[in-house]
Amino acid sequence: QSELAQTSEAKAQEELKSTIVSLQAQLEALENSSDKSASSSNSADKPSLSGESSRIGTKNVDADTPFGEREAWI
Repeated sequence: QSELAQTSEAKAQEELKSTIVSLQAQLEALENSSDKSASSSNSADKPSLSGESSRIGTKNVDADTPFGEREAWI
């Protein structure tokens, strides 16, 4: 919009205005679609803490992890 303020030609201003309007419409459509997808994915998934992993409470290596066997004593 700062470019619009600096433009003195009427034709260029109209082009910039139409571009701004179309970009705002695209932004609104993207925000609406992301809101819908976020709300649907949040309801499907159980809430988790930041950094929470599905592997918490399990051993941190698999059977096919290299460098031999590892054991964890808690």
